[in-house]
Amino acid sequence: MKSKINSLVDYKTVEFETKKVLKHVSQDEIDKVLHQAVRKSKKSIQPETIAKGDIVTLCVKSNIERFNKKMVPVTVGNNLYSKELESQLPGMKKEEEKELVVDGETVVTKVLSITRYVFPEPTDENIRAYVKDIDEMKHITSIKELEAYLDEKSMEAQKIDARFDAIDEVIEYVLTHSDFDFDEDEIEEEFRRQMEMFKEGAKEEIGKDFDELTDEDFKVYAGADSREDMEEMVRQGIEWQIATLLWVAATQNVDSSTLSFEDEDTLDTSEIENYIESKLEFVKED
Repeated sequence: MKSKINSLVDYKTVEFETKKVLKHVSQDEIDKVLHQAVRKSKKSIQPETIAKGDIVTLCVKSNIERFNKKMVPVTVGNNLYSKELESQLPGMKKEEEKELVVDGETVVTKVLSITRYVFPEPTDENIRAYVKDIDEMKHITSIKELEAYLDEKSMEAQKIDARFDAIDEVIEYVLTHSDFDFDEDEIEEEFRRQMEMFKEGAKEEIGKDFDELTDEDFKVYAGADSREDMEEMVRQGIEWQIATLLWVAATQNVDSSTLSFEDEDTLDTSEIENYIESKLEFVKED
């Protein structure tokens, strides 16, 4: 690698937030799992009036094709059919017919049927039946143990996220506050290689040649506003790759002239990561 380091920030001098507060799993997350545990025991009823979550069959008539059907099933509140129409359904009764307004148009809506699924209160027995085929949860025998398990898993996930966030924070600081002498020929060669890969991928995914791609294609496929924006993103990414390679190699006393882009996945970053992780302090919220 021809690019070089002019000056390098010592990552051990970078200050970052080391105290991380771990939040308990939310009641909503617990309720989702409890709901799954009792799904097989659900029962259906036919209530008098519509409420959010009910499955209804409607007959709709209007000048709009979408709202001109003899029978259409709708889960009220999912907003998959029409948010505006569904918001007006709660409180309507079976066989009731009403003129609703959707997109400024009148939609004559008649309720043909109402179905509501009722779920029983979860029990320890439900939980044991639910977890018996899930290897990592087989040991759970009660709702209380399930809640403790979910809480522990949530905090472990937060720890992983906190580690990645801290590592990313230190890496970004080091690379943006150090000084690198980038070799333009080296960048250009890698730029051409990555652009060829992009062109091949675009052809396979979108079915268009590179010159046929529109700004919308670049936005959807590459997250860029235009071709120029995408090319600039690639160049900046290459500079970041080079800087990262040079930095990690320097921490291991590796001669940078022996480096190549292929070494990105082989250089050992554990020393840097372990140092950052050693500074983290995890505290459970009250």
